[in-house]
Amino acid sequence: MRVFVTGATGFVGQYVVAALHAQGHEVVALVRPGHRARLKPLAQDVSVVYGDVTEASTLEGALRGCEAVINLVGILREAPLRGISFERVHVEGTRNLIEAARMAGIRRFVQMSANGVKPEGTPYQVSKYAAEQLLKQSGLDWTIFRPSVIVGDTLGRTGFVDEIAQLMTFALFFPLFGDGAYRLQPICVTDVAAVFARSLSLSDSIRQVYALGGPEVISYREFVARIARAVGKPWLPLVPSPLPLVRLAIDVGELIPGFPLGATELTMLLEGNTCEDNRWAQTFGITPCPCHADLLSYLRRCERARRLNVS
Repeated sequence: MRVFVTGATGFVGQYVVAALHAQGHEVVALVRPGHRARLKPLAQDVSVVYGDVTEASTLEGALRGCEAVINLVGILREAPLRGISFERVHVEGTRNLIEAARMAGIRRFVQMSANGVKPEGTPYQVSKYAAEQLLKQSGLDWTIFRPSVIVGDTLGRTGFVDEIAQLMTFALFFPLFGDGAYRLQPICVTDVAAVFARSLSLSDSIRQVYALGGPEVISYREFVARIARAVGKPWLPLVPSPLPLVRLAIDVGELIPGFPLGATELTMLLEGNTCEDNRWAQTFGITPCPCHADLLSYLRRCERARRLNVS
């Protein structure tokens, strides 16, 4: 099958492209101009078309000859000065892709959403929920995946786990948000990629929404402790921090480019990120990978690289 993939240059996207190739599919990747090099190292032998989901005109003819769409595009923070917003990327981007799929005669459409989306919540949650509604009302043969926290080697990208690891590089202690008791259900990136690829040949997944969580529910405190062990700092004290102080620091920090956490992410983290219905593993015939030391071992390599770069 010839599959049109958006977000192929991202953390999850590279793994999805590799999984599609392993399943015998041909990949056409939508890439923003100047970003082609980001397809490496997993996303090889990809046909590239240049464009942007937020610019409908760049999608005209781009999907010709494809039989399915996988939409992985998403942002965690807005950049108003650059015209980047949750509404524009998640909602308008999905609307543009749906219309482009219709114009190309494509019915199969697989969407990356997020665990915890809802009609009322953070702007991120609301926009992801709105994108789901567009797809559900499209008349296409859709499947929606809602992953919890995704972990695994980011292959040069920056993810939630890597941001925590970077903060630990020279830290003598690590601040938790509140008591750190809120729960997560980390899922391995290769498992996420596998379900996207397998969904294309599984008709039972059409018009289904799947929450994607790993095999274990752990507290944020334990999650951070495992990251500390993975980077060789099992001794690192984890210090609870008052939430009002954390929120104040984030409000200030969001004004700084590259600050590792935003108010939206904090709110969703405190809500917890677990899956009540975790039937995906049985449906797609996958044994989920646990979030243990082997899965996080790449962090130690990254830790060494960061230290060398600084020194």
